[in-house]
Amino acid sequence: MSNQNFEGHYIQWREKRLNFLVKVLGKEFFKGKSVLEVGAGYGDIGNFFSFLGADVTCTDARQEHLDVIKKRHPHIKTYLYDLDSREYPKGHENDQYDVVIHMGVMYHLIRSPESVIMRAVSRLKSGGTLILESEIADSDDPFYVRRRVESDAYDQSFSGKGNRPSAAYVERVLSESSTFIRYDSEELNCTGHRYTWEVKNTGSARHGRRRFWIATKMA
Repeated sequence: MSNQNFEGHYIQWREKRLNFLVKVLGKEFFKGKSVLEVGAGYGDIGNFFSFLGADVTCTDARQEHLDVIKKRHPHIKTYLYDLDSREYPKGHENDQYDVVIHMGVMYHLIRSPESVIMRAVSRLKSGGTLILESEIADSDDPFYVRRRVESDAYDQSFSGKGNRPSAAYVERVLSESSTFIRYDSEELNCTGHRYTWEVKNTGSARHGRRRFWIATKMA
């Protein structure tokens, strides 16, 4: 596999999201914290937080991605993890972190979004922070999920299928275990990825319609 993946528009898009997080949370927020990045790709996002002083672990369902992380960012811990699996990887069943980075992953999974979100929150220590970002279906129904067949390309679904819930669905689930803020900010918009769009209840799952949350796990 070429090491040129996750470049092109990904570079500016990563920069926008990371700059936004630093603006909202501050650089010092990440210093000394344990951070888990799931669906990490080549670990460029996790590596950014390591330079802010975080102790970073990256997981991905594709071993070839982890091999690139080990080569580019040898200071980052890694382990193989398919988020659609019902079991945690051996030795990591009870791992918990101060921060979980869950960006651009949920809609590539066949597990129910509710299960995905609950599992992400369960990886947090009490008071920990979940950074959740995903493509979202155009609906304000708190139980709406649009299922889609996807490519199994390097940056798409590992299984070839995915789910896009409504933002209301995500917030219904988050509210059970956390407090959260959703950011529909123009500062996040980049090329075809839009965070400032109006819900019209078409039920569609058009590429590029995204939402961004920062949630805090309740004690």
